Amino acid sequence: TNYLIVRGCWIFGGGPAKDVKFVSAIIRQLDNPEIKALDDVVGSQTYAKDFVAGILHLLDSEKRGIFHLGNRGSSTRYAVAQHIGRTLGSSAVITPVQGDYFKLPATRLANESMISEDFMRPWEDALSEYLADWKKPVAPHTS
Repeated sequence: TNYLIVRGCWIFGGGPAKDVKFVSAIIRQLDNPEIKALDDVVGSQTYAKDFVAGILHLLDSEKRGIFHLGNRGSSTRYAVAQHIGRTLGSSAVITPVQGDYFKLPATRLANESMISEDFMRPWEDALSEYLADWKKPVAPHTS
């Protein structure tokens, strides 16, 4: 009875130095004239910073059980790419494509989203904050 299982989905975070997932891949293509993104799979975006804060909240509240901690709402990768392009002022045309376009080795579920805890903020707000932090200059490391 004394357990905490926390599930996340479509996690992004880490900033320019560490992010190697979808959000980073789109950002790195923003200078291209066209970006293709999946529009036939829906999922829940999860900002790693919010995921960790959610776990701490559950621990502080002494909650036990299984919890889903994604940012509220769901979207396709296409919608996420559009949000990134708009937020960062890209002129790239973002084109929706179906899963078979990328010839992925595994079949994807049509809906990978989850119903998250009410205290998690909407994915658009979380992604906008992440993108604002991405644009800030990184201070040089000094020893």
